Amino acid sequence: GYWVASPGSDLSEDALRRALGEALPEYMVPSALARLDSLPRSSTGKIDRRSLPAPVWGTGASECSGGGRAPETETERRLAALWCEVLERDEVGADEDFFELGGHSLSAVRLMNRVGEVFRPLPLAELFQHSTVARLAQVLDARPEVFGTSSSGASSLGPTVARASSVVPLQTVGDGPPVVLIHPAGGTVFCYRALAQKLGSEELGDEPLELQRPVYGVQAPEVEGELISSLQSATSLESMAESYMEALMEHPDLAPVVRSGDWTLGGWSMGGLVAYEIALQLHHRGLPVPPLALVDAWVRPARGYAAQGDLVDAFLRQLGLPPERRQRVERAVVGDIPGGEGEEVVEGLPLGRLFTVFRHHARLWKSYRPRPWPVGLEAAQSIVLWQAEEIPPGVEGRAADGWRDLGPGLLEIRSLPGDHFSCLEGAAARRLVAAWAAEPPRRAAMVVPEGSREEG
Repeated sequence: GYWVASPGSDLSEDALRRALGEALPEYMVPSALARLDSLPRSSTGKIDRRSLPAPVWGTGASECSGGGRAPETETERRLAALWCEVLERDEVGADEDFFELGGHSLSAVRLMNRVGEVFRPLPLAELFQHSTVARLAQVLDARPEVFGTSSSGASSLGPTVARASSVVPLQTVGDGPPVVLIHPAGGTVFCYRALAQKLGSEELGDEPLELQRPVYGVQAPEVEGELISSLQSATSLESMAESYMEALMEHPDLAPVVRSGDWTLGGWSMGGLVAYEIALQLHHRGLPVPPLALVDAWVRPARGYAAQGDLVDAFLRQLGLPPERRQRVERAVVGDIPGGEGEEVVEGLPLGRLFTVFRHHARLWKSYRPRPWPVGLEAAQSIVLWQAEEIPPGVEGRAADGWRDLGPGLLEIRSLPGDHFSCLEGAAARRLVAAWAAEPPRRAAMVVPEGSREEG
């Protein structure tokens, strides 16, 4: 990207990148920025794109990460080459962060797809926790036995490992009660990265953050591992919620707070509905129900998740792919995937697999019939529906419409700027973080149902 500062402005590239990150989706922030004194123009006054200088992707080995070291080991050098390939850079320092270099959800999927081809499959979660060349190289060198592969090359995880790997630490900074966010349709948790980063920061904009809170995502096991067996294990949204509840209760960092109720549970889109079902199942077991944060969560899939063509449009928007790629993507993903494998790769993205998971989740969502909120269990102060202010084209109704049938005064409705597909970014993300950092969790009063039991 090219930019020109106003006369007398002392705007730095770092400040500009931060501002762009606040205002734009991650995939729209340029990987490289070039400052110009002025934009070249043609004789007609239009910008002369042919006269723009070539962007500088690399900065020189001595300047990597502010003077950091170059890759040294064979694993680091091979990983750095993949970093450069995906991020379109000339070179990458061993300690430079993938996301700070301009990586986003799509490029992260591309990167880990390439890592699986060059080394062996690793969960996407590893990139959240080890987002530099050096740290990911340590994972590959130190733990070769953790991730096996099937004869088809897909990662193969046993039930216990697969369930544990569903819980992804997005950031672990902070002494406040943790926030757990369930994936939307499609199964990945990259959509929550900006929220997680902000909840672990000391400042939100120009103001100090009142409370830092760790953030965990719950990712669908079918995103990785054996696709068909994973899809068959999630036969309903209720069974999906039960599996995730078990994973949270087995997680060493989260099990204590799940039993105490001192945490926040939520999710965007379908993820909010899964969070609601988890809350009902916690109550049935006699465990305290945590505060729920439902981000533009619809009880029924909005129009746009019904017909096959509409489903592809929603899939494109959720991934952040531009509409002009629709025809190519649709050719790769529509209809039944041959053999059910869903391994079609387009531009480095395993779109067949991603769409197979997305479509499966949409079907579970459509068939789910949520139970009413339990009588006697306080909810109005502990369930917040964050509703997007704008409605995407082709969508009818609002997120709040379906919740009114589940209990009188069930939830508090708050607004978020943007529409369904942008309400986790920019100003909307800041509003969510400000609320979650300022308000102590208010869990629902526990009423132990007759015949309930707590397991494990």
